[in-house]
Amino acid sequence: IKSMDLMGMLAAAMGGNPGITRHLQSLLPKMISNVSDNKSVVREATLRNLDTVVAQVGIKAILPFAPEAFHKPQGMCDMMGWMLKQITAGSEKLDMAPMVEPVIKCLLDRNAAVRSLAEQMLSLTVESVGIAAVRESPSVKKAGQTAAKDLAKIIEKYDTNSISTMPPASTAASVPAKELVQRTKQTARKKESLSCVTAG
Repeated sequence: IKSMDLMGMLAAAMGGNPGITRHLQSLLPKMISNVSDNKSVVREATLRNLDTVVAQVGIKAILPFAPEAFHKPQGMCDMMGWMLKQITAGSEKLDMAPMVEPVIKCLLDRNAAVRSLAEQMLSLTVESVGIAAVRESPSVKKAGQTAAKDLAKIIEKYDTNSISTMPPASTAASVPAKELVQRTKQTARKKESLSCVTAG
């Protein structure tokens, strides 16, 4: 925890560009990996100090390192909720490619809270990288038959391009696909925090 606080203070003291930015490659992987620590107090301290880092460099600089938090079940819910809050709080155009694999992994998690947050992140990811990048991701291709079917159903909901290939009578039923992205942003912005009580 002390090391996490030290990183947070360092980020605050050095500021953004060039400041702490030039040290992100060496600092962030280890820092973010602590989000999956077994102890909730360590996870909370990590996210608290990541808030400080984001305040200096923006969430865009954090995205490439975010997958480090999804190697273990612990902290998946916390990190996904934190990422959603940070991403929807800003208006910066982001490349969400680093989140494709974590999102797919979390969509298959046993924890309902993790799956729910992952689906919200899925809408933002599809908006950024396109539906094809998600469908063709390694995790989708490696999924078992049952899991693949479940993923296909979820991903299909966010296929905003499907409207153009459907007859007029089906258009009304397809409109929510586009609305889901905006609804995700609005929902995440309204929530000051996303509960992960059931995540352990």
